[in-house]
Amino acid sequence: MAIRQAILNDVPSMVDLSEAVRSRYETYQPRFWRKAQDSRGKQTSYFESQLQNERMAMLVHETSGTVDGFVIANLGRGQECSIDDFALANEQQWESIGKALLLAAGAEAKKRGIQRYVVVCGHLDVPKRQMLNNFGLEIVDYWYTALVQSGCDLPEGIHIRNAVASDAPSMQGIAKTSGREFAEIGRDNFIVLVCEQGNAVIGYAIAAILTAPPVYDAGGPVCLVIESAMNQHADWRMAGKAMLQVMQNRASQQGAVQYVVVCEASHHAKRDTLHELGSTIASEWYGGDIQ
Repeated sequence: MAIRQAILNDVPSMVDLSEAVRSRYETYQPRFWRKAQDSRGKQTSYFESQLQNERMAMLVHETSGTVDGFVIANLGRGQECSIDDFALANEQQWESIGKALLLAAGAEAKKRGIQRYVVVCGHLDVPKRQMLNNFGLEIVDYWYTALVQSGCDLPEGIHIRNAVASDAPSMQGIAKTSGREFAEIGRDNFIVLVCEQGNAVIGYAIAAILTAPPVYDAGGPVCLVIESAMNQHADWRMAGKAMLQVMQNRASQQGAVQYVVVCEASHHAKRDTLHELGSTIASEWYGGDIQ
């Protein structure tokens, strides 16, 4: 198999492969994966710029002189080999070409002392999912999505409000960490909520209001809930559900139209709550050690 570093002349072929993936993903989840009108041009500019980025490992696979697969690994995110753009011409070749590209990206990462993969995959992209599972990677997080809804009836005894700096110690206890200041509190384009029962903080959620990547058309700002936690898993059934509904209300007030929640794969109580709220899985984030 011919795997090499990408060059400028490879970009049109890489964009063609990306466009085919986006068209397929759009059938899986039309809103979350909806293509921007000029996705091809935007992707071309991005790939060209990343060729000059030392943090990126951009690799292509060739068969008979034709690029039929590529992977882009971001090697500048801490100690992770982070892979999002990863596409093949033939979905039936994930176990061969796809695996080879993943191994090659891992080899580049190891040269920089990176020991762990993080790979994004569309939830309904079955051939790619099977390869990642067979490769030995496991789902670490799910990204759930839904359109922003308004309205919420708070359970009796539950109060949800904006977090303030003095909530940090309580939030640390829920997160089982120490020394964290939760710098998102009070920042523009962030929503930080705490959930109280009686005089005690029993949960919190942190969301960023942002725009989707330029190759996608979300229809407006996106509320990305990057962190949400409750003191007890059982709290998710009512209090946690209400907290996420209030988050949607606040996001709607800031113009957000789409709602995305990052959820740990092992957190079944939160996942059940997200399903009850009508959210569906858009993507899976796989992790594992680089061998």
